[in-house]
Amino acid sequence: MLVSKSVSLEVEDLAKVEKAVEKGHAKNVSVFVQNAVKNELKRLQLD
Repeated sequence: MLVSKSVSLEVEDLAKVEKAVEKGHAKNVSVFVQNAVKNELKRLQLD
């Protein structure tokens, strides 16, 4: 199940995320952020 939550990013970071999406590293910004969160949870062993 997905839920919606607002997050704040620095403008420069958002530009980098959008560039990564344009290069095909993720389907869209939402998917990029979802993957980033999952990766961080794994790194912290909180998954």
